[in-house]
Amino acid sequence: MQLALSCHPDTPQSALSGITVTISPRRGACLSLSFRARGEVDAICWPGTEPRGEGPWTRADELWRHSCFEAFIARADAPGYREINLAMSDKWAGYRFSGYRADTARADDVALLAGKWRRLPERAELHALIELPPEYRRSDLMVGLSAVIEAKDGAKSYWALRHPAGSPDFHHADCFAARIAAPEAA
Repeated sequence: MQLALSCHPDTPQSALSGITVTISPRRGACLSLSFRARGEVDAICWPGTEPRGEGPWTRADELWRHSCFEAFIARADAPGYREINLAMSDKWAGYRFSGYRADTARADDVALLAGKWRRLPERAELHALIELPPEYRRSDLMVGLSAVIEAKDGAKSYWALRHPAGSPDFHHADCFAARIAAPEAA
């Protein structure tokens, strides 16, 4: 399923013409994610200096403070959710929440099985295969997809599948706008 992210109206920017995400369930409790940003990608402050990467990936906190891609994943039949952050520097993070921004902890039950990224003159791409906790395999998933994009002048824009009213807030239930069939059904 390919989905388009929109820039929050309070954080406009002119470098990117759009961001799309292709998401598909895989056997087990896995999801494939492919983020594509189009436009003047050289005007964006991407972490790291290399034009491409395939790992090894390491965990790092606070990736959301700079350009990164994000996925928020909840079971449709249970409270709580996982947050995945992916940066174009071979860095990633996974967090778990029991409810809206509640009981934040590192998600040791989430794994990045594979990832690669590249920057080209008119697009940037990041592909990842994520393994979720076993209990996610038989549940339909509610997914929020988002990106924090930092321009070279330091201005940030916030992109999401759907934005709630008010300030950008990727944790808000309104952002979990895509329903994905149970990965075990894939």
